[in-house]
Amino acid sequence: MSAYRYMGKRLFFLIVVMLISNLIIQPLNVYALDDQLEGDSKEPEWTKKAEIVYRENTVEGKVYSDEEEKIIFTFENILSPGPSTPIVLYSDSELMLSTTYQEVYGDDFKNISFANENIGSIGISKIVFDYYYEDDIKKTKIYIYPKEALRYGENYSLNIDGSTFQTKSGESPKDIKVELFISDTAEYKIKQTYPENNASWCDEKRLKHDKTDDFVSDYFFIKITLYDENGNLELSNIASVKNIQVKPEGTDSNFLDSSFISKIESVQDAVYKQEKIDNFLFVKNTADKTATLYIPVKQLLSGTKYIVSIPSGVFYFPGDKYGNLSITWSFMTSTEPVVADVVTATVSEDYDEDEPIYIQGDFFYEDGIEDNKSVYIGEERAERVNVIEKTVLENGVEVVKKYLEVYLPDGSDRLRPGIYNIEVKNDFNHTTKILAVLSVVESGEYVPNEDYKIKKEEREGEVRASIDVSEDTLMLSSSYADDNYLKLDLDELMGEEVFLRKIKYTADKGDVLDILETKSTWADISLYKVRLDDNKTRDDIIIELGRINPTLEKSLKYKLFGKVIKSDFIKVSGENYKIDSVFLRIPFKNSSGKHLKVLRYDEATRNFYEEEFSVDLVEKRVNVKSISKGIFVVVEG
Repeated sequence: MSAYRYMGKRLFFLIVVMLISNLIIQPLNVYALDDQLEGDSKEPEWTKKAEIVYRENTVEGKVYSDEEEKIIFTFENILSPGPSTPIVLYSDSELMLSTTYQEVYGDDFKNISFANENIGSIGISKIVFDYYYEDDIKKTKIYIYPKEALRYGENYSLNIDGSTFQTKSGESPKDIKVELFISDTAEYKIKQTYPENNASWCDEKRLKHDKTDDFVSDYFFIKITLYDENGNLELSNIASVKNIQVKPEGTDSNFLDSSFISKIESVQDAVYKQEKIDNFLFVKNTADKTATLYIPVKQLLSGTKYIVSIPSGVFYFPGDKYGNLSITWSFMTSTEPVVADVVTATVSEDYDEDEPIYIQGDFFYEDGIEDNKSVYIGEERAERVNVIEKTVLENGVEVVKKYLEVYLPDGSDRLRPGIYNIEVKNDFNHTTKILAVLSVVESGEYVPNEDYKIKKEEREGEVRASIDVSEDTLMLSSSYADDNYLKLDLDELMGEEVFLRKIKYTADKGDVLDILETKSTWADISLYKVRLDDNKTRDDIIIELGRINPTLEKSLKYKLFGKVIKSDFIKVSGENYKIDSVFLRIPFKNSSGKHLKVLRYDEATRNFYEEEFSVDLVEKRVNVKSISKGIFVVVEG
């Protein structure tokens, strides 16, 4: 294919995209290298100062004239031009800005633009004329810089009015129109990444090398595979891999495991070292015409989004000095399911297999749980499992919650009378087991509505202890519903070891408990103006106070990645009531108290919010006053 075509007074143009380093981008200007080159065959001074990079195979297409004799250039593969990456026109004549152009337009370049039907027109910020000699003929390279970077995947027309340029004799070419399609360089085309871009529920514990060998068995890897049609794609050098970043979203922690790279670098024998690179780091597949880079990573965290960034220049083809453009993709790792409650805790042995039980929770991996029926009751797998959502009323607000709709085993796997654990599996490595949570009783036996025992009787009311979970409930006398002040020592009533403490009593519309003050080792909590929700006339108020269960605590810690937890998670929640405010005194640990924050997790919005607080350095507690219920925690950082 000819690089230029005759037109008018020996004017030929060919577009090439190139990167020019060490060139200062000025405001709108015209640069010319003229008189110093007259009769001189040496390389021009401007070319010596600026490094010019020619990229192989960036220009593909043909040059032809249409009926109006406009020169049309068609390209398929071209690097994205922008403020520092020009389009370059070649002419076999000496060209300059025309006298007519300067009189009409000055140096505004208003008659040169990149047109796009979706975006509009993009102007020109600079033109550089670079003169050179070829076969004793003075020729011109014209660098045209767009004001903005042209977008990948878009078609543009570079439109240049013919009167823009002229030869020394004053003659101008016809109008020029160049059709461009901006695409990634074909040489560095990605076939796939693993995990895939935007993938979710990736089991971070199974990110192992495809080859089973002692050299890689102790490491974890993600990978990227590129097309390598001619088998000549190369890794620039092994050290460049250390510049790759694998970061949890929103943090500066890099989970790239550079120890694996150092392990290869430490190999003294050059042949043996290259063998390790070829087998385990940068692996060619001649049959598939691909090359795969295995990126070593540290053990990734579950329930975390990771951003992978490969800088430019890690891969290259022969003759391409700069190599690949930067590459970025992201993925999300799996997490353990959270099981908050089993709605139906007791069934008869002659249960209807078409009547499900419900498990309320969160972080359920639908594909894993539904497809694999991966809920186990004891040793038996559930007959069928669906992940569903229900809208429930909580604290007077409609909240959407997730449930597992679990159909119990049938046939030869049917459950016999007994107490069963329930295990929910998102995948092999992410499971949650709840002990002794489902009872199957013999047919005809009384099926209790409550699963508790009476722990003690006090003046304030009866204390009931849950049999299955660390939860006690004070059945408070209704006489306190409209009282001025009530103080309760929850550690004495229920014991320090109990995680969640509940206070339950019946209230009527208009009843107000002005101050409910509770004491505990874990946190002192006072509620002000406790009363029924506005839409209630008579109902049971259920106040939940204290620590949260370990499974929920684990999931909230994932949400606070990058923060240092300095206290227990303290819950102030419940049903059917509202308050004016809540005051908490929460102990903190392992901190000077100088860089603390108090966060409140809202169960309705599933977000954390900062709360105002003061610090008691003597007792090592924070004092928090809030107008909202939620789960409170002290953090640092």
